[in-house]
Amino acid sequence: MALPLLQGGCSAPTPLLEAIRQDDIRAVRTLLDQGADPRKISGHWGQEPLCDAASDGQIEIMRALLEKGVDADRAVCCCSGSGWGRTAYPFPLTPLTLAALTGHGKAVRFLADRGADLQGGIATMERQVAVSPGRTDYVAALILLKKIAATRELSRPAPPVKA
Repeated sequence: MALPLLQGGCSAPTPLLEAIRQDDIRAVRTLLDQGADPRKISGHWGQEPLCDAASDGQIEIMRALLEKGVDADRAVCCCSGSGWGRTAYPFPLTPLTLAALTGHGKAVRFLADRGADLQGGIATMERQVAVSPGRTDYVAALILLKKIAATRELSRPAPPVKA
């Protein structure tokens, strides 16, 4: 299912988003326990908190958000604006593809282990590599996703051989 792509920012960053940006897990857990919405879209990029945590490889913060019911594969990650030294991506992103684009392999594995669509992420990045010549960040993300998928395949037990 394609995720909606919002244009520009939605609102000022929420306190939860600010705590994530400061990598403050204690503040994140406190805000979540006090009822902060773990799916509230805010900030310049107009995306959910899980996307910010994934793009920075913040596994403990991602864990806290997932514990509050956020779906690892369905968060709205837009990055439709520009600023803060980040690149605007012309396609819908998931936390998994954002983690891959920013080179956070452990975060990719963490999300894949919790239901994020690894094959869907690979398909998205393959399409982007095909239509975006020269984008080495897309190529690097695709390679990272494929390496993790291959490692996961190799770690599965072989099916029994029928005699």
